[in-house]
Amino acid sequence: MRATPPINSPRAPETASPPPPAQEAAAVPRHLISWLQNSFVMNGKKRGGQRAEWADLTLPWDTGPSSIPSSAIAHCPNHGRELLIQLVRVLVVFSLGLTHLSLSSASLVPLDPTPLVLQNVPHKTSLPDGIRVGTVMRIRGVVPDKAGRFYVNLLCSEAPGSEAALHFNPRLDESAVVFNTLEQGTWGREERGSGIPFQHGQPFDVLLIATDEGFKAVVGDSEYHHFRYRIPPARVRLLEVGGDLQLESVKIF
Repeated sequence: MRATPPINSPRAPETASPPPPAQEAAAVPRHLISWLQNSFVMNGKKRGGQRAEWADLTLPWDTGPSSIPSSAIAHCPNHGRELLIQLVRVLVVFSLGLTHLSLSSASLVPLDPTPLVLQNVPHKTSLPDGIRVGTVMRIRGVVPDKAGRFYVNLLCSEAPGSEAALHFNPRLDESAVVFNTLEQGTWGREERGSGIPFQHGQPFDVLLIATDEGFKAVVGDSEYHHFRYRIPPARVRLLEVGGDLQLESVKIF
């Protein structure tokens, strides 16, 4: 028979419960973090070398294999919700290795409506410091009903006839999107994406992301094409948008 321990004997220490699983951490540019730091937990860990400006951001939700729960966006303040969606897209490309992001809109609180202000085209944005790995260029607009083609050029100078490190050219008249470079007045070999993710009369949202090996194009929520560098991105000095489009905004992150 097993002896009953005295009532006053010290109790055996309870086995400590295992710590909760660590939340996903992903590397994102610090200036993106600063926009959302009132809504998210931020770790101050810095990385050495050329990426000292990057930090670790602890996401306040568990990331699944192919989607981010819309509840994460529903809890975000109105003024930061669009930035959160943008941040998630960058995380998809750089950290989670996904090719498609599914965001359910059922539980999203609508953003306050704001009037659409269109930009004049061609639109030019100076890039005096060039482009480095991690730079994100976001172009938003609408494809007119009778649009033929529009373009985004990453030019090596502001002078006419400049070389182009990237020529991104949706051609609705050919149902194609062409990627190319212009060097010493000569066009290189064309690359074409799969299908055309642009439609007449519909808005579009394009991200051009400078990765270690090339420019990654994300259209909407899906990775579309990866164009390997032929000209070093550090040589880029101008972003130019023009052609048949209604341009809403151009932003550089």
